[in-house]
Amino acid sequence: MDDFTSHRDSSLSNMSSEKNLRFSPLPQKDENDSTVKSIEHEEEDYGNVLVMEPQSDARSSSKHRRVSFRTIEIQEYAIIPGENPAVTMGIPLTIDWTPLARISCDLEQYEAQRSQPPRSMVELRIPMLQRYHMLKNLHFSHREIHQHVRAATIGRNQRKRTHATLHLEPIQERLERFRRAVANATWNRSKKQQERQLLQPYVKQRAPESVYLNSCLKKQTSTTESDGTTQKMQLQSNTTARLFRSHPTYIGSFASTPSSNTLEEDGEDDLRHRRHKEKVPNSIKKKLREQEQIAKQNVQRLKQNKSILSSIEAMGSYQQQRMPSHRNFKSKTRDSVELWSQDGRSSLDRRERLATKPKSRKTMSSAS
Repeated sequence: MDDFTSHRDSSLSNMSSEKNLRFSPLPQKDENDSTVKSIEHEEEDYGNVLVMEPQSDARSSSKHRRVSFRTIEIQEYAIIPGENPAVTMGIPLTIDWTPLARISCDLEQYEAQRSQPPRSMVELRIPMLQRYHMLKNLHFSHREIHQHVRAATIGRNQRKRTHATLHLEPIQERLERFRRAVANATWNRSKKQQERQLLQPYVKQRAPESVYLNSCLKKQTSTTESDGTTQKMQLQSNTTARLFRSHPTYIGSFASTPSSNTLEEDGEDDLRHRRHKEKVPNSIKKKLREQEQIAKQNVQRLKQNKSILSSIEAMGSYQQQRMPSHRNFKSKTRDSVELWSQDGRSSLDRRERLATKPKSRKTMSSAS
């Protein structure tokens, strides 16, 4: 048994020192070896892995186990066109799900036959034309190859676009929030109403907390007291409000038993006790905060839209004052056309009169 433990400790030290996790083989079974016979009944077979559990030793407090591999199973898969966008150019390659062939061999034989070390990443690279010819030899059509190349280029362009627009991420988030708000206000309105109905009891539970926080923050002390006492009370109210916002459970005892000067009714005390017993989930609090922010943004947008509409109306009234009316414009154009036609008729009549007028004697003598 001592020989076996020494052999086991040496093998474990060798396993921890090697980086490639190669395990030492099991000791050969010999008829004269009593150590192997003594632990023969404690071997457990798990397929290709042999686990040996040694007998409990009084000197060792913990059990040491050793794992070794018997056989290696090698599976061969078919090569098919892929859609990996990490390829710089051409068609990417991948393997099929179902194996074509399976080969099993002994670990020692495999290590003895493998003379060369595994290939590096540079050696594993396949050029673009070689990949194309490999798929053509496997009877893939040009159309199928072109479809996978197109899918890979689309994914590559999307990666480039995402990397180039990373600095615009906050603007995109705001646009998405605005779209979501518009959708919730229009076609998803019924869903939002149902969600508000579900959140309504939690909002009612949160109401006393908000009232108490506002009372703590907006508390006005009397001017008759001294400056030191007023500053102390203001600091106390502000700290309690901050503690309520950060850790409402830790400050529960302080908030549930306030002084007689701050609270006059016992109903508010009961509400605070009920609020601390029934905690609001963080997800619902987050949704409520988002709804408040969206409501504030919508109010600001409505104010901006109202100001823009008022400015547009003012500009429209100013333009109406500057521009003449449609009827006046028509009457002016009609008058100008009539004047032009009258002038044209008068000029034509003058020409006709000159043509029909008899010639004078001077003109007759000059003509002869």
